[in-house]
Amino acid sequence: MTTITLPDRLRIDTVAECWEALHAAIDHGQPVMLQAGAVQAIDAAGAQMLLFAEQTARAQGQPVAYESCSDTLEHALGALGLADLHARMQTPPTIHDPN
Repeated sequence: MTTITLPDRLRIDTVAECWEALHAAIDHGQPVMLQAGAVQAIDAAGAQMLLFAEQTARAQGQPVAYESCSDTLEHALGALGLADLHARMQTPPTIHDPN
């Protein structure tokens, strides 16, 4: 499992760096946990990046979920009509042990 800590500002000026980390984690083939408890500012670009990351991971059969999520992020996703994304990411990833 890979854990990614999101910055306190998930806005257009930080999404490229965040996407690089998320994309690398998704390409690694492990479930991704997001520590999003520190997010205090998010704009549409930040929400779009989260949506794209979740969809990319899901297309590859990998879960992405929150380890923590700030109220700011939860409210912003709801205001942007992405409450379903928030709900999907509340479910912790299942880790399959091949042994």
